[in-house]
Amino acid sequence: MESTSSMPDGFPSPVIIPPRGPNHTHTLILLHGRGDNGLNFGPAFLCTPLPRRHGKLLPQRFPTVKFVFPSAAQCRSISPWRSSISQWFDIYSLQDPETMDHVQYEGLRASGEFLRSVVEEEAKVLEANLDLDPGSGKGRIVLGGLSQGCAMGLCVLLGGFTDESGHNETSPLAGFVGMAGWLPFCSQLERFIISQEPSQVQEQDDDTVEAATHSMALNAANYVRDVIMNLPLISSTNRSAPASLQTPIWLGHGVLDEKVRIDLGRRAATAIRSLGWDLALTEYGELAHWYIPSEVEDIATFLRDQVGIPEARV
Repeated sequence: MESTSSMPDGFPSPVIIPPRGPNHTHTLILLHGRGDNGLNFGPAFLCTPLPRRHGKLLPQRFPTVKFVFPSAAQCRSISPWRSSISQWFDIYSLQDPETMDHVQYEGLRASGEFLRSVVEEEAKVLEANLDLDPGSGKGRIVLGGLSQGCAMGLCVLLGGFTDESGHNETSPLAGFVGMAGWLPFCSQLERFIISQEPSQVQEQDDDTVEAATHSMALNAANYVRDVIMNLPLISSTNRSAPASLQTPIWLGHGVLDEKVRIDLGRRAATAIRSLGWDLALTEYGELAHWYIPSEVEDIATFLRDQVGIPEARV
């Protein structure tokens, strides 16, 4: 396990678990929940046994994967307790994330900048190791997180990645996995979706519907970039779809979750699907606010089937 002392702007250096084997084909970047850190979250998550593989752990099942666990900055919360806490962005209420949602902007933007730098650095490592074209290494990276880490990751994913100009997109991420999360500013995105739903337009051919869907996704990505993350807009030449629309998404959520209610996860899934992303939501009837071995097994299946990460031989 590797970790250095500090990063700029108060972000600790990520905890890094190198691949178990000699080859490095993919990287999984997972974000912890509010009040936690990468050092606590990462090793514990990787120690979860996979029930369908005779107790094998994720690093054993995927020996070519490097695991990266960033940590959020420590800051004082606006919540009634005003405590200093490790969080990706400030939030007044987990029961209703849209209460006083203006307090979320500063953290989303600072953490987003930090996490994009983590992704970019890891992409360069993969490009060098695998002799890939510049900018294509992100196609070997899976992003995800738990709870607020999932919410933070979704904003980074939907905003996409660009070259140095800030306007031209690079290759999309290979996948996204989220647990017990929600979509920040979901109501704003829902209103945006409803106003442009292609199915509301009658008698359209397939090409027209596809173009409308792509336009909606691009406008949504630019909304996330401009309003939420304070980033330059993606070029809209020919109204093409954002590159990140190619990234498959898997979300898991416990039905008994009282901290981040299941309806918040369902709303996030519905909104993101309506934007055009390929998204699967799995619900766990006896799970509260955490994860269980069967959920980690489902993540492993997604990594194998949707991302194409090679498994170890049994």
